[in-house]
Amino acid sequence: MKIHLITKLLFRKITQMISSNQRPAIVLATTLILLFLSSSDIFAQAVLKGIVTSTKGEILTGVNIRIIGTKTGTTSDSTGNYSMKLPAKENVINFSLIGYKTQQLKIGSASALNIILDPAGQVLTEVIITSGLATSVKRSIAANAIVALSAARLTGTTTPSTLDAAFSGKIVGATVTQMSGAPGGGVSMQLRGISSITGSSQPLFIMDGVILNNSSFDAGRGTNAFTGANSISKGQDNLANRLADINAADIESVEVLKGSSAAAIYGTLANAGVVIITTKKGFDGPTKINFTQDIAAISATKLLPYGSWDEAKIKAFYKDPDQQSSEIDAYKQAKSMGKIFNYPKEIYGRTALGTYSQLSLRGGAGNTKFYISGGYNHEDGLTKNTDFKRATLRANINHNINERWDLQFNSNYINNVTNRGWENNDNNGVDIGTNLTSLPSYAQIHRIADGTYPVNPYYAENPFHVIDNFINRETTNRFIESFTTNYAILKNDHHQLKASFQAGLDYLLTEAELYAPDDAQSQVNAVSGYPGASRFTNNRNINTNFQFALVNTFEGGNFTNKTSAVLVRFNQNLAVHAVQGEGLETGQVNPVNAAVRSNYSYFQQIINTGAFLQHELNWRDRVIATAALRIDKNTTNTAYNTFYPFPKGALAVNLTKFDFWNLKAVNQLKLRVAYGQTGGPAAFGSNFSQLNPIVYQNNLGVTAPVTIGHDKIKYEIASEIEYGVDMGFFHNLLTLEVTLYDKKVKNLLQPFTLAPSVGYSSITGYPIGDLQNKGLEISLGATPVSQPNFRWNTVFNYWFNRSKITRLIIPPSAAGPNLGALYGFNELRVGQSPTLFVGTPVKPDGSLTKYGDAQPKFQLTSYNKIDFLQHFEFSFLLHWSYKSYVSNFTRFQLDQGGQSPDWMVPTHFDATGNTIPGPAIPTGLARQIGLNAGYFIESASYLKLREAALNYTVDKAHLQRLFGNNIKGLKIGVSGNNLFTITKYTGLDPEVSAFGQTSVGSNYDIVSAPYTRRFMFHLGIDF
Repeated sequence: MKIHLITKLLFRKITQMISSNQRPAIVLATTLILLFLSSSDIFAQAVLKGIVTSTKGEILTGVNIRIIGTKTGTTSDSTGNYSMKLPAKENVINFSLIGYKTQQLKIGSASALNIILDPAGQVLTEVIITSGLATSVKRSIAANAIVALSAARLTGTTTPSTLDAAFSGKIVGATVTQMSGAPGGGVSMQLRGISSITGSSQPLFIMDGVILNNSSFDAGRGTNAFTGANSISKGQDNLANRLADINAADIESVEVLKGSSAAAIYGTLANAGVVIITTKKGFDGPTKINFTQDIAAISATKLLPYGSWDEAKIKAFYKDPDQQSSEIDAYKQAKSMGKIFNYPKEIYGRTALGTYSQLSLRGGAGNTKFYISGGYNHEDGLTKNTDFKRATLRANINHNINERWDLQFNSNYINNVTNRGWENNDNNGVDIGTNLTSLPSYAQIHRIADGTYPVNPYYAENPFHVIDNFINRETTNRFIESFTTNYAILKNDHHQLKASFQAGLDYLLTEAELYAPDDAQSQVNAVSGYPGASRFTNNRNINTNFQFALVNTFEGGNFTNKTSAVLVRFNQNLAVHAVQGEGLETGQVNPVNAAVRSNYSYFQQIINTGAFLQHELNWRDRVIATAALRIDKNTTNTAYNTFYPFPKGALAVNLTKFDFWNLKAVNQLKLRVAYGQTGGPAAFGSNFSQLNPIVYQNNLGVTAPVTIGHDKIKYEIASEIEYGVDMGFFHNLLTLEVTLYDKKVKNLLQPFTLAPSVGYSSITGYPIGDLQNKGLEISLGATPVSQPNFRWNTVFNYWFNRSKITRLIIPPSAAGPNLGALYGFNELRVGQSPTLFVGTPVKPDGSLTKYGDAQPKFQLTSYNKIDFLQHFEFSFLLHWSYKSYVSNFTRFQLDQGGQSPDWMVPTHFDATGNTIPGPAIPTGLARQIGLNAGYFIESASYLKLREAALNYTVDKAHLQRLFGNNIKGLKIGVSGNNLFTITKYTGLDPEVSAFGQTSVGSNYDIVSAPYTRRFMFHLGIDF
């Protein structure tokens, strides 16, 4: 009141001055008034302070605090505190944080306000997801079913061994398969079925804008000098993919663009979907220091079956009387000395140790924010001399130069050393598991006191010699760097024009070392005649990608228009060098010193260049429409300077945003439809014919190729249409998302066999047909109980995919690795799934018998999180996979080696159920009679408890009394993964893939390393 009165008096005085022509006095008086009025605003401002916590007393960092109707706001710091100036009027302040209910409060004259945020229901509205190469959108208005995983969802239950393993069971629409139980991971991921027959069906991985290399590098273990397994597939090398290098503890969130309708923005790189990884960033506030330590006890989920032996079994197993006699003598001697062994238990049965350490600093002040972390994981394998060690360093820096210009640097260094052991299929009898399938319990093969190893008379190698002296080591050094800058060319309340530049580098050097000593049994009998082998392989890969974007946003009335134009370029350079030596003297490891040396070099350069244009129209969040076009050219195409288009269109309608909606129980009802195209490039070298190098009479030369390139090769093209509905009930206490999709892949590329008269054997890549994937995805979330001392959140995900060949220009043929009709294989045939197993017996019409599909009939997961007694949290993840099929070759090897537990059980029936005339014979023998593919191909249905955890967060008041302000948060807990599996599958684990990441033909079980379970203790401290 006093301010307004004084102002009136001043204006009255100015009026008098004007009437008396006192001009200098007018200027002075006016200036004083302006100064007074501006100072009166300052004097009228108040400062609001407080702390934000959860209902459990946890400090909440990064809470968005905004004055509604203004641009004024702040965020809570690492201690949960905030401070903000308030204008001189009544204000309504909004407090929001993903995973918690938003609060809006009217602020009067209060200067202090502490806020307690309640956990939210199943949130659909606050998550921000990718909508374009340089734009994002609220998930509540998105037209695609994009999976968004927070750090809490990805790694909050238990610390994963590797990042790729953390995805299992958490992505609706994904089939994630562990390829081996060996240390260091090895996972295959397919989104909405397969996208190629011979190309990759693994998604594109992008981290902080960097296109990552997720390859599995072949060390050469399958060459004839070692296991000899490469005659079928190079994927049998017990491989790990390079996603295992990434530290999951550094990740803030993951988005999964599952189909072409969403992934079309990445054009030719995204035929199998896209996984976008965002790492943690800093925030404005005091530095928050966090330290976590996890310790794991690691054991096998299941060991190889191991049958007992006695004299009766020896007589049944061996037909030669002399061999029967010698084996019985060996059995009696071993029994008398107490040297009957369970070799699988001895080799794989130990409890290994895993340690996982992480230290991070997070904070910022003014214009600069930072996140710095260091992590070290050391996980021992089940077999001696195997392990996985990874050290990581990360620095993420965000800096605002001014209100218009910002910069972001992300830098990551990784050192990964893995000793993977010798497992999976081999043709030379080297691998450990293969030997154990034929090793009787009375065999005496332990290392002798003089340091030598007895010959294993039952197979090709002594497994203890392999464990102690063979080497299969992989060392990776990796730098992942990204730089982003944004500049607001135009910025006002209704119109913004932003320029953005982004650059990424993924430098990867993987060095693999293989060694088999000359006195090893398999080397003494080496095919080459030169015992003692080693191989050094260097894989150097450099990925670089660049992106320049202009984003124009105009907000006018009820409409928001956003247009983005982007130029992109991606380069990949791969160089592989290997030197292999055979005929090494004792103690020599360097292949250069071998009697026979061979060298291998391979170079690959791929360049992808493109442009992207997108327009997004939003009418008051009621109707959201998107139209986009990406054009790409790629050097793997014959016409490598020709641009190919990849269109995209999407429409979402939020019915609950319309004025006519009055059903309060339903707070969200969104209908959506989206369409898009992506491309899958041909394999490198498919567009030209490669000459073969030769040495003739000590002169270098080349010979004409037997296989020729295709002079018109271009992309495999995937087109997908997706329909869906998203619903939220009772303020999202119950949510439902349903998605139907139809994905068609045209011009499937595969080697094409030519007639002998042509003069060449085949064409490297030729479009042989088309493929269709159809599927359903349902996600149901609920909060059944929400009380102050008990809160239960649950999410059910259900999905299935059906694949079918719709066009084929070649006769029906095998797809992927082919072990033969006896064991079953995948087949290309019109109207049939390319992942369906077929095999003997042959039908009267000449076709093979159809068995089950490697793709599950459906998958169902249930994630549950229960908060109780304010400080306790219990969570678990169940995963049910129904009716997927695996060809179990391990079962046959156990029967052949006499190790099946039921080997001696008498029966009158053979492997196909036919009656065997005469007296009953042992089951292990009977199953080797009348064999057909039905014996090998098994249902691999399972129910797994993938993860479970119980954690306790210490009350902040207790910490204050005990440690003052030195410790701000303390969390302890226990967790585990792969805790139990319910299955009728007879192998080690129903999730198995002997042939790595191949699109088809990978579901074979060929004596893999045992899979592991981990029991963990967790400690987390905030300083």
